[in-house]
Amino acid sequence: MTEDFAPMASPINLADVEALAAAKLDPQAADYINGGAEDEHTVRENRRSFSLFEFRPRTLVDVTERSTVTTVLGTEISSPIIVAPTGFQRLAHPDGEL
Repeated sequence: MTEDFAPMASPINLADVEALAAAKLDPQAADYINGGAEDEHTVRENRRSFSLFEFRPRTLVDVTERSTVTTVLGTEISSPIIVAPTGFQRLAHPDGEL
């Protein structure tokens, strides 16, 4: 953990990450990044859809061999985390578009 996260012990959810970002970003940049087009219907629907997923804790399960490999659009990838192409990344960091 870096000193940048000192006010919060550790972000544990998206709201925590958004709060950390809002504390560092210019307010207009934070609004742009967090916003959506027109009435923000898609933003609300995405949040609603993600709220339907829950982690199911499992105990006493052998995890010595595990994998994060998955398939997206017919292509195998090593991790289920994907970043979509976005613009104006320099609003958050000087190296944004590099």
